[in-house]
Amino acid sequence: MTHLGDEPTAAIEATPPARRRRFVIAIIVVLALAVGAFFAFRPTHKATPNFVLHPAFGPTTPVTPSPSVTIPTPVTIPTAAAPPPTFSIPSGPPTSGATHGPPGVLTVSTRLIDLGTSSGPRTFQVSNTGGQAISYTVASSVGWLKATPPTHVLNPHASMTITIRADHSHVAEGDVTETLAVIWDRGTVPVQVKVRTEHPPVVGVPTITSCQVSVSVSDESKVASVVLTWSGPGGSGSAAMTRSGSTWTATAGPFPTAGSVTFKATATDARGNKATSRPLTTSVGPCP
Repeated sequence: MTHLGDEPTAAIEATPPARRRRFVIAIIVVLALAVGAFFAFRPTHKATPNFVLHPAFGPTTPVTPSPSVTIPTPVTIPTAAAPPPTFSIPSGPPTSGATHGPPGVLTVSTRLIDLGTSSGPRTFQVSNTGGQAISYTVASSVGWLKATPPTHVLNPHASMTITIRADHSHVAEGDVTETLAVIWDRGTVPVQVKVRTEHPPVVGVPTITSCQVSVSVSDESKVASVVLTWSGPGGSGSAAMTRSGSTWTATAGPFPTAGSVTFKATATDARGNKATSRPLTTSVGPCP
């Protein structure tokens, strides 16, 4: 006889194995899903751990990663292509702005010029033997000595002709030496100029009283002599005049007959310069 109370007991005893099987199957399914998800969503790079593992003691205090700094990539701005260089051939010597090569050097062709009694012109050369342009000025300490051009710019290896003139009318009689100064950035080059000036005596117009003829004579240097000459009806003649201060006198004649006579006085200074007066023509009676 079967008791109703025995059937539930058999069902209860058969239940645990079935549950265990279902539980195992569920665990296997979950593990399979977990493994699939791991391979499906695994990152392609290794993450940097935020902590340092000590080989003996395990993980230590987490390290805060440094903030990353993004360095911008330089941007190259394209520029317009530069035009090809152009070259021009100068039509003359280089200008004064040239600064290439060794410094400029000023030289002169002579240090002494003898004008003598000439007023000129005489010339000399100023040259630049260096590699850079130089400027210069030619200066005179006296007004009667002129140099042209007085100033100029010399390019490298160039020369300039300087012309000098002397105005003897403003120079004292005798031998004079003056200096032209060629001035440039690195100094002064002296050029001596010798001048010989000769001024003839200044002779006035003769006057006559009876047979005495007088004339005034002056000179910057010493008057060496004065000679009176004449010509008329009785012929021609001459006489040395004597000095009394600035007046020189002489006795003319003899004139045996009266007539028109022309007189002249010629003076010579100590330097040999001569000058003759304007003629005096007058009527002269017999004398002496």
